[in-house]
Amino acid sequence: MLRALILDDEPAGATILKYDLEQYCPDIEVIAEFKSPIEALKYLTTNRVDVVFLDVTMPVMSGFEFLSCQKNIDYQVVFVTAHQEYAINAFDFYAVDYIVKPVSKDKLIRAAERLRTRVGSKTESRIDVLLESMKKEGDKANHLAIPTMEGFEMVNLNELLYLTASGNYTTLKVGKKDKLVSKTIGDFEKILDPSRFVRIHNSVLVQIKEIKKYIKGDGGQVEMSDGQVHSVSRANKPKLLSIIKVDF
Repeated sequence: MLRALILDDEPAGATILKYDLEQYCPDIEVIAEFKSPIEALKYLTTNRVDVVFLDVTMPVMSGFEFLSCQKNIDYQVVFVTAHQEYAINAFDFYAVDYIVKPVSKDKLIRAAERLRTRVGSKTESRIDVLLESMKKEGDKANHLAIPTMEGFEMVNLNELLYLTASGNYTTLKVGKKDKLVSKTIGDFEKILDPSRFVRIHNSVLVQIKEIKKYIKGDGGQVEMSDGQVHSVSRANKPKLLSIIKVDF
């Protein structure tokens, strides 16, 4: 049985989550509920839990601030949010999980499955990396979490030039490095800001500011800042040209 704590400043949200856990995840027992991060912190100093279901946006202290003020974190974290700030969608690429309100049965069951495999593993290092990466830029929406063998890696979106697809895998060009991720390019397109990234082909997604040159043609081609040339499909050409405000 996994021991869980729920921290949510909205009591109704905590009540619903507790009920859903009882219905769909009977091996997760909610032993404490708090709407105050301060009270939750006090509780954790003398009580052990396996997982904290943590609201991200709270008035007194955000979920990230709640984590950052703890020296030793020996529990797993499932983020719970009603918002899309902080690039929460990107959390789907790593670590334990996130749940967007209203709670989805399937997402909750998925989180429970991940928890069963991760309880007992080292959590602190992953959370520290997440918090430190976000602090460096001062912009919590400027990073993308991608999975690695050890856990996950935070990619600075300013360094992401383009993405190329191969079946269910996608290669990210980050600076001079290639990073292969077992996600489809469609998954990334849903997450990345459409004002910054544009799909120019079924298999190519590029960062607009990294386009160095457009070359005319049936669909045309774009030359990226690293010199790599990618084809533009006829279907995606109008959208690309409208974004970069070029009239051909």
